[in-house]
This record gives sequence, structure tokens and C-alpha cells, in this order.
Amino acid sequence: MSGSVHRPELTIEFAVLGTGGRFLGAHVRKPCTGVSTDSRTIRPGELFIALRGENFDGHAFVGEAFEAGARASVVEAYASRESYPPACPLIVVDDTLAALGSLAAAWRDANDFTVVGITGSNGKTTTKEMTAHLLGEFNSVVASPKSFNNFIGLPLTLLSATPDDAVVVVEIGTNRPGEVLHLAKIASPDIGVITNIGRSHLEGFGSVEGVGREKASLARAIRPGGTLVVNADCDFTRFVGRAFGGPVVTFGENDYANLRANVISVSATGARFTIDRYAFHLGVPGRHNVMNALAALGVCDALGVRLSRCATPLAKFRLPAMRLERKIIGGRVVINDAYNANPESVIAAINAFSLECAPGRKILVLGDMLELGDASAAAHEEVGRIAGENLDYIIAIGEFSGHVQLGAIRGGMGRHNVTAVGTREEAGDILRAVSRPGDMILVKGSRQMKLEDLVSDIAA
Repeated sequence: MSGSVHRPELTIEFAVLGTGGRFLGAHVRKPCTGVSTDSRTIRPGELFIALRGENFDGHAFVGEAFEAGARASVVEAYASRESYPPACPLIVVDDTLAALGSLAAAWRDANDFTVVGITGSNGKTTTKEMTAHLLGEFNSVVASPKSFNNFIGLPLTLLSATPDDAVVVVEIGTNRPGEVLHLAKIASPDIGVITNIGRSHLEGFGSVEGVGREKASLARAIRPGGTLVVNADCDFTRFVGRAFGGPVVTFGENDYANLRANVISVSATGARFTIDRYAFHLGVPGRHNVMNALAALGVCDALGVRLSRCATPLAKFRLPAMRLERKIIGGRVVINDAYNANPESVIAAINAFSLECAPGRKILVLGDMLELGDASAAAHEEVGRIAGENLDYIIAIGEFSGHVQLGAIRGGMGRHNVTAVGTREEAGDILRAVSRPGDMILVKGSRQMKLEDLVSDIAA
């Protein structure tokens, strides 16, 4: 007896059903080759979804998208049919952003690929990259580009996967209650990962416990029979693991972790650790990256990949951009860790930086850690104190720079070695004036501070 395996296609009919929309226009026989929300980069054959943002409206670019070869467009009902080129096939919906999520969920359900969803206060992107790197040795893997972890990026990642892909790794971010669960329901992960719980986005969640509840909601969206991977060294995630009704893989340095790391050494160039009888070398700095590696190995374990097969690819892993990224500028080593910052990630970066061997001084350029609410002043003073105890010079930038300065002085740093400024430009001027060849400079701050621009400025 012979049979055939149904291969999902992103046809217009599928898109209409997936979005719950209404089709207008002539019948389109060819399936869409992909999905795009950007008329500037859309490729022939793709489905264009016209999103509305604070500073743009994709509906104004539907014509451009069709000129570039879009197969059809998803639009909202507020504009009349006459607003668009007459030959454009349209799928009309109430809300194009919601339609994007619904279409992604439908595409995920129609395919057999395994979905890994990763959330947490720190390490999401690095863990995602490590997971994709390890699994990519054995399977066809799609992973969120950069930090595509919101209501646009996550659906686009799912929609970029094809029936030929074995695994899709998505990052799930949040800064307000309910977002993790909403995104996780779209992804419907087979494996969920919670890297840790810390002081991120306290302004939106009120407390670390509020952050924990938000991250823990990922577990509610894991598919029946799916696995939860959690940090055994974090009290909150360990509790979530115990409460989960399905298989759990725990990782950490605690004795009761399923994947228990015995960390042999951590240096400026990497780390060595063992799990049971298996030895691993990680070629990126920081003890926190050992924890990220353990989370990625936990996913491999959940998927039945033997740990012995992971050692070689893990040793080849390199960090994504703006994560402890090293550059030589004018005889100075500049470490760009400017992608984002919260207290735990700053402390981890300082600890990794303190292990560096520098002929000159170790200088920290620290921008504000944003969205910490009432905890902002104390948190900035705390990281200032730790930096003051371990480093040689600090340039603090932003509204809370004075608190960093105060903490550094209380940590033992001389007043003349810590400077508080208001802007990135001021910080750049001071850095150029005080730094010398042989110095090492760590640049860290919240995403909105855009301190990568400071790195570019001093390189110019």
C-alpha cells in the first residue's frame, strides 16, 4: 500500500483561514514563498502584512510591496478597496498584528518541526544561539534572528521555517504582564526553557516575584508531553519545575540538578566544566555563559541528543554581536556588551571583566539600567559598589549615574576615578581623554542607551 505525506504550503487559502480574514481579488494559485512586514525588503512571491506602528503605517506601502512582487497583502478593514492598486489580492482583517500571530500559530500547527521556546531575565539570546548552534550540528534548525522576541519577531521566525526544518528555536521576551503567555501560545513549544529570574523590567512587573510569574507562564503553553528546562540554581525556576506536570530537565551547579556542572575553571578566554563523565570547553568568557551553555545542553538532552556529541560543537560557539564583543581601538581593548543591561547581567559582565589580564587599567562605561522602577537607585548603587571593588575607573551615564558614582566610592574607588555624566557624547569625550593604550574598556547599558554608538564614535 502506498501513500503520500501532506506537505504544508502557505497558500492564499491557508493565509485566509490562518488569519480569519476575508479575501478580495482574483484567485491566486501559487503559494506564497514567505511572509514580510517590510516593503523595502520584500521578495517576489511573499505575503505582505501591513502593520501599523507609532511612526508608520504599512498600509501606505501596499502598492510598493506589490510592485516588488508581493503575492498578496493582509490589510485592515479601515481603508476602502479603492485605496489599493486594483490588481492587488487582499486579505482583510480587523487587526494585522493579531493576524500575523494567528497565521504563525496556524503554520506552526500545520508543520511537524519541534519548537523550543526560551525566556528568562538574562541569557535568552545567548542560550537561543547556543541551542541553535548545537542542534544545527545534527538537524536543520531555524532560530530567531538577533533578538526577534516580540509580537512581530516571534511570528516571523515561525513563518520563516519550512516543512523541511526539524527544529525552530524562538526567544520570548516581555516588558508587561501577559506577553510571555501570549507569545508562548503562538509558538506552542515542545520544549520550554526558563534561563533564570532576576531584576528585569521591574517597572512593569513591580517585583522579582512578578517577573517570575510572567516568565513561569511559559510552562502553561508547552504542548502535552513536552519538556520544561529550568535553572536549578534559581529558587523561583526550581519551584516552577516542581509544579510542572510534565518532564523537567534541571541544570546548574546544585547537587540536585539533572545536568550538574562541576566548573573547573573560568577565565577571560572561556571556561572548562564537566557534567558526569563528560568534559566541556566553552570558548567564551563568563561564569554566566556556563549557565547559558547548560540550558542549551538541557534542550539537547530533552531531545535525546547525547551529551558526548555536544562537546565539540560547544567548543566552537562564539557569542552574538554586542555580547562581550572584543575590538582593538587605538591600542585599547574595547569589550562591547551594550545590547542590554539589568543588575544581574551587569554584575555578570563585571565579574567576567575582572578576570581579564590587562597591562593597563580596567575601565567601565556604564549606561543606565532602565525599567527598574522604584528599585532603580539602589540597583545602580549596588552595581557601582561592585564595580568600585573590582575595577580601576568608571564613567557612568544617565539619570542614575550619580548613584553608580556613590556606590563606587562606597566600594573603595577614589572619587577622582569615577565620573558621572548625562550623555553618551560627554562619556565619549572623557573616555578619549582618560584612556591610554593598554587599557581595557567594558561598555554596558540598557538597549535604549545605544552605547554601541559610543563604541563606533571612539573607533572613528
